[in-house]
Amino acid sequence: MTPGRRLVIVANGVALAVGLWFAARAGGRIMLGPARTDDLPYGDLLTLSRPGALLWSALAVAGVAAGVSGRLRVAFAAGAAWAGLAVIAFVQVAVDGALFGMSRPGGSAAALALALATGLGLLTPGRTTRS
Repeated sequence: MTPGRRLVIVANGVALAVGLWFAARAGGRIMLGPARTDDLPYGDLLTLSRPGALLWSALAVAGVAAGVSGRLRVAFAAGAAWAGLAVIAFVQVAVDGALFGMSRPGGSAAALALALATGLGLLTPGRTTRS
């Protein structure tokens, strides 16, 4: 298994765990993320409502499937979905909205990082052996 495939699996696996944690803990419209600190200039790094958490979980499952299968089309589709979610998160921050509970800059940054990791992770060449 190439390092790129492992990156895709691990990154999306972490996103799946975060999404499931938010889905389980979201009692109201918005649940604050585990990275809450008052020392940061914009407060909470990530917020998701239950629908947002379920959407993140679904995209993460697609990303893990891309890493396990090693298919570029699946990886690019999952990466494009993450990129679309990053745009939605950015717009929500810019207009001070809260669609899917995404109202912090960390949501767009995390989704964009997952888009790049998932979409480009399988393009990493495999290990070569020297004889």
